[in-house]
Amino acid sequence: MKMLFDSESTTSLDKADALRSAIIAAVGKNRYASMDTCKVMIVRAEDAELGQRVHEILIEHDAHFIRHIDPAECRSPAVRAAVINLKAPEDARIAAGNDDFPNAPAELVEPPLGEAPCR
Repeated sequence: MKMLFDSESTTSLDKADALRSAIIAAVGKNRYASMDTCKVMIVRAEDAELGQRVHEILIEHDAHFIRHIDPAECRSPAVRAAVINLKAPEDARIAAGNDDFPNAPAELVEPPLGEAPCR
């Protein structure tokens, strides 16, 4: 997919489809090396049309690894905006000190004083 994405002769639509397929496969198969390749493709999107298509893909496929992209690395303003939007809830949760169990209710993470945690 990266070869298609990097090709000068590939249209923005085909590059976007290649990225979408790569993200779905990387997440579905839990392949970290593939996720790293997707990150490279995401940050290298430059022209306005491709940037907008990548923006839409990122919003549609909000994968954990995408939230760890540094927005400053993104060449496209649209891609940078998508990464910032996806990072905001996670950054807020981390700032609130609730990063150990991101989907757990607060009462399960920290039991009231004097009470033992549920087992």
